[in-house]
Amino acid sequence: MIFLRWFLLIPIAFFLGCSVDDELPSDTAELFEKAVTLFNDKSYRQSEVFFAQAMLVFEQRGAQATMAEIAGYLGRISLELSEFRNAIDQLEGGIKYAKQANDYREEMKLQSYLGHVYREMGEYEDAIRSYRTVHALAVAFNDGETVAQTDYSIATTLFYDGKYERAKESCESALSYYRSRSNDEKLGATLWLLGEIHTRQARYAEALNILNQAESVADRSSDPLLVPRIKMSIGRMYRINGNSSVALQHFREATNVLRSKKGGRQYEVVLLFEIANVYYDAGQYENAKRFYTDANTIARALGDRISENYLYLYAFRCNEKLAQIDQTPANAERVAKAYRQLAPRFAELQYRSGEAIAYAKAGMLYETAGMLTTAREMYLQATSLFEEQDGEYRVPELHDPYVREIGIKQDDVYERLATTLMQLRSPGEALAILEKAQTNTYQAQLRISEFEVRHPQLKDDVAQMRKLLRDARQMEVELSALLAFRQRGSASQRINELRAKVVKGKSDIQKLTAKIVSLHPNYEPLTKGTATKLVEIQSHIPRGTVVVKFLPTNGQLVIFALSRTRFEIKVSPIQKRQLSGMMEEYKRLLQDPRVYAGSAGEASVPVMTRFAKLSTQLYDHLIRPVEPLIERNLVIITDKTFEGFPLHALERQEPNGVKYLIEMTNVDYLPSLSSLKYKTATSLRIRDIVAAGNPLGKNWSIDYELRDIRSFYKEANIVIGMEASWENIRRMRGDVLQLSTEFVQDENGRPWGSVVLADGQTPEREEMLPFGFLAGMNTFPVVYLSNQIGSGTGLTSVHALLLRMNGTSDVFFNAWSADRKAAKFFSEFFFTYLSNGLAPGDAYRQALLNLIKTREVNHPRSWAQFFHYGVG
Repeated sequence: MIFLRWFLLIPIAFFLGCSVDDELPSDTAELFEKAVTLFNDKSYRQSEVFFAQAMLVFEQRGAQATMAEIAGYLGRISLELSEFRNAIDQLEGGIKYAKQANDYREEMKLQSYLGHVYREMGEYEDAIRSYRTVHALAVAFNDGETVAQTDYSIATTLFYDGKYERAKESCESALSYYRSRSNDEKLGATLWLLGEIHTRQARYAEALNILNQAESVADRSSDPLLVPRIKMSIGRMYRINGNSSVALQHFREATNVLRSKKGGRQYEVVLLFEIANVYYDAGQYENAKRFYTDANTIARALGDRISENYLYLYAFRCNEKLAQIDQTPANAERVAKAYRQLAPRFAELQYRSGEAIAYAKAGMLYETAGMLTTAREMYLQATSLFEEQDGEYRVPELHDPYVREIGIKQDDVYERLATTLMQLRSPGEALAILEKAQTNTYQAQLRISEFEVRHPQLKDDVAQMRKLLRDARQMEVELSALLAFRQRGSASQRINELRAKVVKGKSDIQKLTAKIVSLHPNYEPLTKGTATKLVEIQSHIPRGTVVVKFLPTNGQLVIFALSRTRFEIKVSPIQKRQLSGMMEEYKRLLQDPRVYAGSAGEASVPVMTRFAKLSTQLYDHLIRPVEPLIERNLVIITDKTFEGFPLHALERQEPNGVKYLIEMTNVDYLPSLSSLKYKTATSLRIRDIVAAGNPLGKNWSIDYELRDIRSFYKEANIVIGMEASWENIRRMRGDVLQLSTEFVQDENGRPWGSVVLADGQTPEREEMLPFGFLAGMNTFPVVYLSNQIGSGTGLTSVHALLLRMNGTSDVFFNAWSADRKAAKFFSEFFFTYLSNGLAPGDAYRQALLNLIKTREVNHPRSWAQFFHYGVG
């Protein structure tokens, strides 16, 4: 902590601050100037001592403005030394001083530095919050330059975080300002970033046009690295478009520019890597290996150990290609051994994603050679490392190209491992691996989310768990940053201290995880829990229910089918790519007016026929293999492949026509196998209904739909318009909650987006709250989320997961929005059957059956939008 460091310097400060005159001692000003000089000379440790001494003197004088400035320098020093947590403490302290001094300019500067620290750590959400604060202050004081600079910082951060559409908005805002000021230097950098954003969105023509614009103004920039970076980006565009000769020309030109300026060698490493990739594409593996090796030599000289190790990996990849003449197990072992020996080099840096990729590459070689047991060992190593990669340091622009080029993703390795286990006839272990992959995805999403835990026994424990996980991650990032570059790695004492703290933190996390999961299994996704055992899962499956999980592979579709007493494996002869293509085409045609409305007249017949054929073909592949096992209920475990896909709307071909799956059995969904274990609230008899929505009070059809619930439940509590506020909803109790509003996917409420509610103070005024806030309301056994106001694409299985964690048994929502009429009919039928005593799942099914019989809404686009997450 910064205050502890100051306290240790009190003896020096007492000597320097003994004067009681109103004027500051002259030596204090000299002390400050000396500190600044040392800082500018990059003598950070010496500078830090002088700043800390000066801080004590200025603190005695109550000079908050100067104290804020010094805190800014100390924070930047800590950032340069990779002491990220100390940098945060210092900058937050400085912000307090700036506020006390009413120095808003210093406050903006410090908040911006704080955003840089969080961005350097990969804490992108926190970085955005700091930048948003700067942005708001700059707008308030009409500081256009700072607004534009902050827009650029926000765009860069969102770009690193993969939020490309939002990044583009901020980038274009900065671009507008710089064009109006004819600021070519910043204009070129902003155009370059916008071009990179378009490239990631696969908008290649627009990207190339923007990058060419950037190049035309970059020559007038004083930034020596801008032209080479732009040329590198243009080269990548030509490589993507298959024009390797022009790509190579741009990469070489960029390299020559860097060499002529005698700087930016870290970018020269990346450029040589890109040149090697062009040769690799062309099958010229010896030339590719030569350039990878040249890049490796420079990276090693710069002390960039991450780049160095990746470049070894790419050189080994060339060896792998050169050795493919002989595909014997002995040859596979020889090449794989190089990857295995590289893994510990990544481990020395706490760089787990690189270590995982090395093991995954070895596993692929063993799998190809038929050495499945060894491949399994390699994949297990890789997956366990991928699960811990969150706490590693990287420089996105310098290190991400290596990961993108190799193309090995965590999900792919899990799939390979599961496929290998199936070949080894270990289906139970394969299913457990798939479940672990799903749980890890949710854990990563929950870590960065804002939500409230209601469980009284565990509220403090879960808050402590989140803190421990955050602290452990930050310490690991610091440790990784120190080890990533040789010149930083000299701080051996600090490295050892961090290692000890990380070990202690992980031990504390394990103990708290065991306590939380034993008391309340619902909260396991908030912890670092282990995969659930198959037997434990089966004990929670109701009688008459079969649970299915799909594993598409490059050879076939594997279907895991579990009941309370049986575990069976079924296969379907369709490859992953073919299945994915059919599902995408089905979803596209589902929303095509020619299909659901026959808008093209006779021309609609071919596409309607194609849609019907896809429906029966997908049924044959996905459902028919498990048909003999289905009794009363089918539960489908979703994942990213099947997210929002309406399996309940698939059709079985029969002699006398077709029949939808939902017409044959109950069809439910769950976000994971583990969620079968969740403790949930149930109501044997639905009595108390709460319905809220239409926060602006302008959509009369929603008002009508909500008030119509009183036709079935006279005492239903209906809150509409200004009353549909969070303060009202969080206090309500009942058996059922229907929430009819807009659910929006945005980066501010990740991973669930935001829910739109009334602000509760002003008519026709709304506010967007993180969806995670709904975890803080009283538990409703049944929740129906109706997203019919906006685009209707903001609800997914992760929303159901959160509500089920909160104890809700049955979650209903629409995965897209078809039309208001379908929503009105669904609500009417649903509450009709609930009031007649049917269980929620049965009421849902009967509502869909009625929609199928209702001419106005009988196309799957209208009724298949409604999903049930629950069992029975």
